[in-house]
Amino acid sequence: MSDSQSLSSFSQQVASVVAGKKPPLDQWNPSYCGEIDMAIHADGSWWHEGREIKRPELVRLFASILRREADGHYYLVTPVEKCRVDVAIHPLVVVDVDIVTTDADSALMCTLNTGGCSQCSVCALGQRFIRFVFPSGMVPVG
Repeated sequence: MSDSQSLSSFSQQVASVVAGKKPPLDQWNPSYCGEIDMAIHADGSWWHEGREIKRPELVRLFASILRREADGHYYLVTPVEKCRVDVAIHPLVVVDVDIVTTDADSALMCTLNTGGCSQCSVCALGQRFIRFVFPSGMVPVG
């Protein structure tokens, strides 16, 4: 695939993310191109070149192409390049939780700081790369 075809494919994927579809990160295996001056702070805020990214749509776009790899580091991944991002603790922060109950099971529906949602069973919580942020003065039980 040529660079122009890859760029066209990426543009289509960006449009899909804006429409609410997830990009096929598992199908993208680009070469590592280095680190970029992007960081995700412990409070879940995203920063680029020392400035906070305040546009929620841009944070959602970056979060949709963020992947944790076997080396334990996080990367922004596109069809043509992969750049390492500095993540203080976890890239996603749960800001709200609802209990979802079905006939067979109960799960938690977690709303993330990026605006997305993730449903997870109670036993799988430890395997996710998200953390709970409690309001000041609240202490988690357990």
